[in-house]
Amino acid sequence: MEYKMRKQENAEAMGRGRDTLTRRNFSKRRQRGGFAKKGMAYFLSFLMLAGNLQSVSYASENAQLVAEQMGVSSEASSLAEATATEQAENSSGVGTEAAKPSGEESEENVAASEEQVTASEDASAGKQAGEEQENSDAAVAEEKDASAEESKKEETSEEGANQPSEEAGKEAAQYMEAGSFALSYKDLTVTAEYPEGTFQEGTQMKLLPLEKESVVEEAKSLLEKNYEKDYPGMVPLVEVLDAVDISFVREVDGVEKEVQPKNGKKVEIRLQKTEKIKEVLAEEDKALRIVHLPEGLPAEILPVKEEGENLLFSAKHFSPIVATAVSAGQSASAHDFKAFWMESPDPDAGTSNAKTGHSYTDGSNGVMRDQRDLKIIPPEKASNATNTTTLGVELTLKGNKNTKYAPGTVIMEIPARIFKGWDSAEPDKISVYEKKNNNQHKLQPAITTGVPKAPNTNPQSSFNYTIIQKDIGGGRTEEYFRLANFRELTGGLTFKADIAYNLTPTMLAVTHQQINGQEKGVFDNTFPVSMKIDHSDSSLDAEEDKTLSVHVETEVKETNFTLKHGTADVNQGVYFTWDPSWGKKPDDAEQYFYGVWYVRVDRAKGSSQPFDYVFHAGSPLDSDGGTLIGAKKLPSNVAWNNYFYNNIANNENNIEVYAKNGYANIAKYMGAGENPPANAPYLENPIDRTYVGIPKDPSVPNLPVGLPYAENLQYANAHYNSQLYALL
Repeated sequence: MEYKMRKQENAEAMGRGRDTLTRRNFSKRRQRGGFAKKGMAYFLSFLMLAGNLQSVSYASENAQLVAEQMGVSSEASSLAEATATEQAENSSGVGTEAAKPSGEESEENVAASEEQVTASEDASAGKQAGEEQENSDAAVAEEKDASAEESKKEETSEEGANQPSEEAGKEAAQYMEAGSFALSYKDLTVTAEYPEGTFQEGTQMKLLPLEKESVVEEAKSLLEKNYEKDYPGMVPLVEVLDAVDISFVREVDGVEKEVQPKNGKKVEIRLQKTEKIKEVLAEEDKALRIVHLPEGLPAEILPVKEEGENLLFSAKHFSPIVATAVSAGQSASAHDFKAFWMESPDPDAGTSNAKTGHSYTDGSNGVMRDQRDLKIIPPEKASNATNTTTLGVELTLKGNKNTKYAPGTVIMEIPARIFKGWDSAEPDKISVYEKKNNNQHKLQPAITTGVPKAPNTNPQSSFNYTIIQKDIGGGRTEEYFRLANFRELTGGLTFKADIAYNLTPTMLAVTHQQINGQEKGVFDNTFPVSMKIDHSDSSLDAEEDKTLSVHVETEVKETNFTLKHGTADVNQGVYFTWDPSWGKKPDDAEQYFYGVWYVRVDRAKGSSQPFDYVFHAGSPLDSDGGTLIGAKKLPSNVAWNNYFYNNIANNENNIEVYAKNGYANIAKYMGAGENPPANAPYLENPIDRTYVGIPKDPSVPNLPVGLPYAENLQYANAHYNSQLYALL
């Protein structure tokens, strides 16, 4: 009797959906410096006694060099040199006396010196010139003795007073005294004044024009947000006066490197007023703002003080500085309408390291207000998490504060939705909350915005909206938000609105296309964003469209299955007689022996498109006479349809764990039309039945527990992505 499981094929099914020192430390360091001084003096004394005057002189020079190399202060070096010189002058030669102990040697030398002086006095008693010379020599000697004594006192005193250490000497030598730098670019002069110990020696200042448009845009964005706190829903006019990059550099090992002020040190910047700055300061309706953009830190508006012809501000870090004029738009020569995508491009879009998967194909190069054509590839690590896209509109009205726009005369039209789901009857069924509520991923709003729906108003906006059907050309009519001003507006002011569109990728209706040799699910949408001014003064009337687009690519990662012989039971998966627990015994049961097989289906991580899979039985001709007589899903419990955890990455195979004692009733309900009771769905014959990998609608209540249809944690990390079947 032979057996063989019919082949299980899933490729066809996959195709359906795939696609400063402290005082204590300072004291210690000074003490060490005193010891260094003492050691140097003793070293010179030894050299004096061991050699001639020339040797001592050389030793003095060498000791000074050593002192410099050791980092001993110039004071210590001078002391060592003076000590060596003094001892050389008082030395008369070398001999065995040089080897005597220092105390004895000192006494003898002193006695000899006294005898020599007495003899000299006796011998020259009758000679005036000699007396004068003797007196002069005695005075010098007395001064030297006093100086030596004073030096000893000072040394002792300095040791007790915590004199600077070697390290302190080094540090003091590295940093510059207080000073200033001054540089000019065109008509802009910048002076940087710094206190002592701020910069290391060799530091210089650089002043370069700022060429990065993205940095200037960041400064504008900060000013606009700050302005909006006081004037909700309005955007000021921001004029860039000067934009420069202030930096400090020094040469290290032949390479110029940028440096920052020492921690805690502030550098005061004097910015000489240019003519443009003077004009802004003279106008009541404009405010001068200096924006600092430190690298890696949030942009900041610096407090500025006027002092004569200069503007003063201070900073601890240096990077781009942008001088701007901010006004409420008191005069605009024409209407200025903008529509753009607000999310920053993801530098890793399209790779396994992607965070948002957003990129732009319009050449905007990170300039937000130029972002028109959006491309979304859901990131692998959050393939079916909520993906949000925000559309921004800005409108500056022509005229000045005396130009009035009555309520309802300023209109902007924005799509009510930019994504379409699988269910055309429910157009807002496009996104679900990732967190379950009562075992359901409930629908979340397709859009979110701070603009209220008419007739409602709020203080954060000058507009509210109604929903209209808009003809967008090409025979297409779509729902749009019509934003209209509910209060009177003035010219020169800028107004803005943001609308965020939410997407759960697997809920997006896509078409299947081949892209770079891979099957993808593709969604494309190109649409207008419109502005219309209908004023009593026809010279102020205007209409304008901005065209935006969104392109989404989704995919089904390959689903794999593992087929292996079952060995979890006492019989090691081979039976020579029929087991009554399997079900009704066939009439020809004695003519066969029986083998158990396991099939594990592993749903791959990172899919962003719904899919299902189907088991198909192979041809009897391929089975070597074997016949499939039983099949069931494991584990055999009420959570039968769960995806469970299988750590494939660590080669942890848990088939046997789930398969133990799992063969009961395996041969039941295998005939056509036979269905198991509701309390035993795991007995369902899986052959030719469709199983859901990821559903098109994850908002369905009571989806199997542990099947994270809309989460970015378990599913995207290949946890809980396996299902198991037993075959007989």
